[in-house]
Amino acid sequence: MSGDDQFDDRFVHDQDLERDEGGAARAARQSLERSELDLMAAWVAGDRKAGNLLVRTYLKPVTRFFQAKVHDTTRVEQLVSDFLEELTKAPKKVHTTVRAYIFGVAKFTLFRHYRERHHNLEDPMDSALIVLDANESSFIANQRVETRLVLRAMRKLELRRAMALEMHYFEGMSGREIAEILGEPEGTVRGLLRLGLVELQREIVAQERDPQVLAASQTTHTWLKGLIRYIESLRLKRT
Repeated sequence: MSGDDQFDDRFVHDQDLERDEGGAARAARQSLERSELDLMAAWVAGDRKAGNLLVRTYLKPVTRFFQAKVHDTTRVEQLVSDFLEELTKAPKKVHTTVRAYIFGVAKFTLFRHYRERHHNLEDPMDSALIVLDANESSFIANQRVETRLVLRAMRKLELRRAMALEMHYFEGMSGREIAEILGEPEGTVRGLLRLGLVELQREIVAQERDPQVLAASQTTHTWLKGLIRYIESLRLKRT
């Protein structure tokens, strides 16, 4: 069995890509999702306070979403403004969760920016972040060294793989949510995560030359196990 096959079996095997949550954590997550669906329904019915609450809840995560992909801070501010405007105009039909719906609007806003900047670009998903925006953002540069290592490696991945990793490992989304955001079947999402993590591991090894940092990389399994634990601990500084 190859290292990649071993990785496939161990790390992305759940049909819905759900986290290994305890009963209390799962119940809390489901309660939050129902609460957000209620807020969205109230917003659709004309309750502006409900809409404002949802916007405040997701403003920081969506801002991070843009900051990690666009280097120009002025442009990031404009993207956030464009996202908020689009959010008020878009049909508020939730297929999986409110979180997936909101990040789907953020993705639409970001891709419109990429297409305006790269006039011959057909699908941003086919490109790497380092091609779409060659300059590293200050958001990445200001992270601690280990976080920078991961984020810089992700900039070299095909965007659909990088976003699948970001949505699942950083934002804690399920396969159904990621599938909605990316417009891909769940089976494809599983493949994106498998290949994305293998490529991420290779990029990190290629970037980092400190033997102490790479001491855990003697085997593919050892490295990936440690990488998974590390990515799980990052969450892009959620607070």
